[in-house]
Amino acid sequence: MTNLRRKPKIAIFIENDFILRSYMETSVLEFLARNYLVEVVLTYEADLNFLRQHESMEFASIRRNPILQLMQTVFSIAYWYRKQEQSNSFKIRILTLKHSRRVFYSSRKNRNFPSLTIRLGFLFARTNIKIRSNLLALAAGSYRVFMLKSKPDLIVCVTSGAATSNSDILALVGKNFMIPVLTVIENWDNLTSKAVFNVQPDFLGVWGEKDKYTAVQLHGFIENSIVLLGSPRVSQLIQGRPRNPRRDGGILFAGGSIDIEDDLKWLYAVQVVAAHQKVSVVYVPHPSNYNSLAELIASGKVEVSKLIPEPIFDLITHGVKKRYPNLSFYESVLRNTAITVSPYSTLLLESLLFGVTAVGIDFQDPKNTVGGWATEQFEHFAGLDYFVNYHRVTTTQQLSVLLYNRLQVLRGDQTLNKHSLEETSNPFYDSSANFETKLQDACELILQKMKSSKQGID
Repeated sequence: MTNLRRKPKIAIFIENDFILRSYMETSVLEFLARNYLVEVVLTYEADLNFLRQHESMEFASIRRNPILQLMQTVFSIAYWYRKQEQSNSFKIRILTLKHSRRVFYSSRKNRNFPSLTIRLGFLFARTNIKIRSNLLALAAGSYRVFMLKSKPDLIVCVTSGAATSNSDILALVGKNFMIPVLTVIENWDNLTSKAVFNVQPDFLGVWGEKDKYTAVQLHGFIENSIVLLGSPRVSQLIQGRPRNPRRDGGILFAGGSIDIEDDLKWLYAVQVVAAHQKVSVVYVPHPSNYNSLAELIASGKVEVSKLIPEPIFDLITHGVKKRYPNLSFYESVLRNTAITVSPYSTLLLESLLFGVTAVGIDFQDPKNTVGGWATEQFEHFAGLDYFVNYHRVTTTQQLSVLLYNRLQVLRGDQTLNKHSLEETSNPFYDSSANFETKLQDACELILQKMKSSKQGID
């Protein structure tokens, strides 16, 4: 008799546009579809125009009801509260909520959550985890209906953390339906700054050994449940890395989520050096500052429009829902960059991985300077000096001197990176294989373990 056994089915849950772009603009889904039935499940209101460009993919959607959204927010706050003594990043997040403002980065940006929600989070931090799990289960009807209808063999939850994370709800529903759950962390700072694991998934995918250590020490995962995966967008970026990065390129100023006025202060310092050295400057502001920058540009108070690449400028000035350019944009910019300057945005790390010299602008809380520098406060910044092409400054004067010196010697510098990207020892990012290969291997291993477990029960 012919074996008509279907391919195993994987449901990949996406919770925001940042993640959707990472998976839709790379070859990950097509690669997995060779061996699995792949269903992409959106748990937020996605850009329909973007989805229409990928009509060949199977999409489903789950709308989270207001009660579930409230519970997720409250229980996220509860988790951070309980873990604040183990993570300074979580402690800063809790202080932010208590003080009704962002403790770091900003002197004027306000909190995102209503005060009652914050108080409920602090209250539930003192409750038993079973109480939180039972309440989540009561509000998870739409997720249970999906599992009954779709019947996936494996759930892949891709998350950035924070209150919108699917991590808890999918780990809980997965246990109820006896479906294994692999949660994949999307960005380098998520584990230490906003991850939520009230209910642990069966497996966790992280960027590298540094994240693996954090998952064990901070979140209580066992080592053999952690897989070194990385991110589709970073994997694609690394694959496009030139053998010899340009030393005659310009300066990329990659803005951070600090106040736009502080961003521009540093940018102006870069412009002065660039003009003197006759090199170009490209400004890529952080998406969190698009609106503020659009207002300044419209008012004529700043003259930075010519520095901003057209794909980014369109996002800033047209007021469209889309917040991110295509992934290919970053590779094209970095290929023409000699030095990246940034207040520690993700582009700083991506520049280092790409082989570009990168300068981190350290900063303090403008209302609490005794709290120390950001690199001393946030765990994901620790260890960047692993890269020989990394530099740190704290003043515009230091930045000017460093840029002048680096531009003078860069063309003769034959050692951009202390360690080869082909080595697996890089603590920030495991580049032993591309992302899609590692993800497929992880899925296969998990499904085999599940099959063996069921056979053992039978």
